[in-house]
Amino acid sequence: MSDNMHVAHALNARPVTCILIVAKADTRIENTVKTIGEYLDTLLPDEFPTEILGVCITHMDVVSWKKSDILPIIKDDLDIESVVCSSFDMTAEAFKDELMRECIAGRRAVKLDIDSDMFLKSFNISSDKRKVHAMARKEVARFDKMSADFAEQAKKYPDDEMDLSFEFQTWLNEEFVKAQMRFSEKNDFMLLDGPNMAVKAGHVANFRNQIGKFLRLIRIKTEKYLTDIDTNFRSCPHCGEVWAKVEGCEGTTQCGARPEKVRSDNVSTTDQMSNFRFEWDTAAQRVIVTKTRRSTRSSQATAKRPEKKGVGCGKSIKWKDMKPVDVPKEVTAVAKFREVKPLPDDGREKFKQTYDQKMSEMGSLDVKNEPRPAQARLEELFRNCGFE
Repeated sequence: MSDNMHVAHALNARPVTCILIVAKADTRIENTVKTIGEYLDTLLPDEFPTEILGVCITHMDVVSWKKSDILPIIKDDLDIESVVCSSFDMTAEAFKDELMRECIAGRRAVKLDIDSDMFLKSFNISSDKRKVHAMARKEVARFDKMSADFAEQAKKYPDDEMDLSFEFQTWLNEEFVKAQMRFSEKNDFMLLDGPNMAVKAGHVANFRNQIGKFLRLIRIKTEKYLTDIDTNFRSCPHCGEVWAKVEGCEGTTQCGARPEKVRSDNVSTTDQMSNFRFEWDTAAQRVIVTKTRRSTRSSQATAKRPEKKGVGCGKSIKWKDMKPVDVPKEVTAVAKFREVKPLPDDGREKFKQTYDQKMSEMGSLDVKNEPRPAQARLEELFRNCGFE
């Protein structure tokens, strides 16, 4: 944690023009792009805009392809314009010149504000405990399979794409909550305190970050159905009841009334929404999606409502994740999704206090702005890094 906090401290010290993602060239271009993309997933677009991101590819002397081959792929797939390549075929002077050109020329400096939340999303401070990482990998693989199965089965319902997407999003969010509870309980991470608080927080944040990318992908898919002009009516993904938001927040509430019963949290789950039924088949390790009718909703998925409490199924709903009703088609779709927080609320506050205290103890960096030629500045940088 200490080493990574010094990096965050330095990035906060002054505006940044470029952050380079360094990757080793692979025989197959696709593998190189995949490696870059996997790291790029940890850099959230709101905090690390693509305009300050670049790529440096090393070991170009061992592959047959050239920069001109990979550059258009990186632009199309990752939306990154800047690529620097190094190899034994390039002189040190030529490489330095290209590096300076790509990292400084025509770039706008961006002020980064790496707070405790952003730190946990961008830096991995978890330990190398095999049991913890093994469980995390297993859960991540399950969510990966869920997303892949959904994409494949969704092809069977082209006329129900909007309903299916919103309802799957709700189901996947519920699975996320269950997964993080299993992960925290199994590894004794429920209470983020004590001398190992930072390591515990790192494991939980790393787990949530890995799972969170699947939630972001489905949220992006549903964004196109949300609009600038909202009719203020949205439907519950579980029972289809239509609600209006006259006051309140974008977060979690209950549909109509708080349920008296809750479902057990086991790995093999079935949930019936308004139009579709989602089931994770533990034995087959796959998601089964079935189109249903509202009258056939499963009693397992339906909580009993208290008497005289109005309509609604009583299950958890989030306004920002609910399907809009009767939205004019001519309105341009636009929306913003919120990221999964790196820690539960109580843990976030504890970690924030520790993080802010350590940052305060570091003080401010004495950054000198001396008007020196770019070449001399870069040569000094290389010497400081141990290169001649």
